[in-house]
Amino acid sequence: MSEELRRRIALAAAQTPRRAVLEEIEQPVAERHEAVDIAKLRSAANELMAALIADIAVDRRG
Repeated sequence: MSEELRRRIALAAAQTPRRAVLEEIEQPVAERHEAVDIAKLRSAANELMAALIADIAVDRRG
């Protein structure tokens, strides 16, 4: 992730009310959706990993 994206995520997390983080229980995916397409999930995960690796490489090169 880029430094800007990391900052945005950290800011969003810091601004989230403590109560929402500690008191809310997120409904499981199985209850929110009828099914998860594992092939699509794997594809999305691979794309995110590739983007992360590219982003890290750019950061290291300066």
